[in-house]
Amino acid sequence: MLLDGALVHEQLKASPAFARAGALFEPLMPHPQQHLAGPMLISLDQAATDKNVGKQVHAVLNGFGHQLHIAVLTSHLALPALARHLRSAVWFTDDSGESYGLRIADCRVMAYLPRILTPEQWRAVTAPIASWSIGDRQGKRIPLALDAARTEHEGAFPGLRLTAAQIDQLIDAGEPDALLLRVGRPAGQVTSPWHHEDFAIAETCVRQWREAGSADRALLLELARVAFAAGVGSTRNAAWMKQAWQNVVARRR
Repeated sequence: MLLDGALVHEQLKASPAFARAGALFEPLMPHPQQHLAGPMLISLDQAATDKNVGKQVHAVLNGFGHQLHIAVLTSHLALPALARHLRSAVWFTDDSGESYGLRIADCRVMAYLPRILTPEQWRAVTAPIASWSIGDRQGKRIPLALDAARTEHEGAFPGLRLTAAQIDQLIDAGEPDALLLRVGRPAGQVTSPWHHEDFAIAETCVRQWREAGSADRALLLELARVAFAAGVGSTRNAAWMKQAWQNVVARRR
């Protein structure tokens, strides 16, 4: 299991089972002080051998809405070897050589990352992985598409270098979640049956904002406040959304 520790950091800190890396889990972040705040691999077999540990793991798994913090992987590699491979995927460099974190354990990111990476990059990331499934906004498990040619990759995975265009795509794809955070409706620590509707509203607002050719995020935020007050039914009406945008812009003049 690939777990995004940042989304359940408080639960992890409170759990004795995660006090020290070992047979149960392998952190993917390089520094010990970051272990519980970043992605980690958890051995489900190890969690099943001890009932007390299993209960603590189960509590962490249920600690975030819709299990967007959990991906399930299978691989021929043992836990330590798979962790070594994936540690090269939790960072990327840009054209200038600067490094940035990449949330490969956050299912919100993994829903769009494979289509932003080149086929060759995605094959390199998934070379030793037999299956990879993520949680969606409604709590369903979704398998990620894996290319059969990925098994042809040999040797150590050198990491990812993303172009400026790819980085722009990452930012664009994450805009609805960034907007949800700004309006106080992020995915949250408690499962909400309406989260997928919140996300749909945020996506619609971002789409309208972009179609209008705006780069003003203050206007986007104002539109979102109007849209969330109206509800998902109104925002599914293209004419309503266009008028809402026009009203927001007019108020700023």
